[in-house]
Amino acid sequence: MQSPTTVRIAAMVLGVASALMLFINLATDRSEFWAIWPIWAFTIIAASVIVATRLRHMLLGVWLGGGGILILGLIVIDITDGNSWWAFWPAGAWIVLSALFTALSVDLLAGIPTSSPRQPDETP
Repeated sequence: MQSPTTVRIAAMVLGVASALMLFINLATDRSEFWAIWPIWAFTIIAASVIVATRLRHMLLGVWLGGGGILILGLIVIDITDGNSWWAFWPAGAWIVLSALFTALSVDLLAGIPTSSPRQPDETP
């Protein structure tokens, strides 16, 4: 399900939307850099679309792409905030859930036997 056209379109839309936000920010209020928040949201959406088109499982791609950018943004906010380390909680939960969702969607758990295997000499 790889589509380079979709990836290019998502990247172009992200670039144009980010440039527009930067222009509006510089044209209206240069004292505060508020454009980073919508650019972060656009990046989450673009990463979701790009990773979802690259993976065979769309929902897993949205989870990994969008969630990854979201967690990176939270870690950056936590580092620049300086009050306390709180971003490891959502990051840890996202990592554990990502492992679970990946295992379920890629069918890694299908190989685990749920009952004892039958011996060749046993009859049902």
